Amino acid sequence: GVFEGDLSPSYLLQPLPFPGETFPVTVTHLVSPKEVYICLDSSENLTKHSATERAASHDSESLNKALKWCNKIVKTLPHLTNFKKELPCLAEYVDGLWYRAKLLSITQLVPVQILVQFVDYGTYLVAPTSRLRHIPCHLLKYPVQAVRVLLAGFKPASGDKNVERIPYSPEWSLKALWTMVDCVEGKRLSASILTVSPEVTISLYGDDKNLVHLKLIEMGLAELDE
Repeated sequence: GVFEGDLSPSYLLQPLPFPGETFPVTVTHLVSPKEVYICLDSSENLTKHSATERAASHDSESLNKALKWCNKIVKTLPHLTNFKKELPCLAEYVDGLWYRAKLLSITQLVPVQILVQFVDYGTYLVAPTSRLRHIPCHLLKYPVQAVRVLLAGFKPASGDKNVERIPYSPEWSLKALWTMVDCVEGKRLSASILTVSPEVTISLYGDDKNLVHLKLIEMGLAELDE
């Protein structure tokens, strides 16, 4: 059957370019101005890419095809019966399509509601069990497309007097978050990795080749952090 094999399946991680290399990325989700999820951007001209990026590009195309197929047959896939933390699954997003996800926690028991994260985007959703299905094994062979990173070079501005703060990250104002969203959303960005441990930390550049956080500093929403 499709689901045989390892009893506790898990996703593969995306291989990252070497520190110091500059590579094209898109931001798929922002947790705060400093903590974001990036995807290696596979849409650029492939000739000037490193092997890592060529592989990533091939993976994301094949993954999209495999997901299209899963969306067609999703009604035939079994519902989840096991709700182990980090368990890979398919979850239905608000657009009515099914994507790769993993279970994070049960947020409510009656009726059961489960917090999942869409691994190829970084976004979160609380879903009823009816919107979760077993994931076919062959969808586990594609590395997770979204990588959680911290952005280097800036910190919250001590003088940011905006009262509305990010509830789970109150050192930042909501205005700082929305400004960062404007700086990155739908834009072709580039990144270079500074360190990979303890957390992947990058410099992120806008389509004008300037560091994206300079806008926040200009507006008094962040300050330089050398």
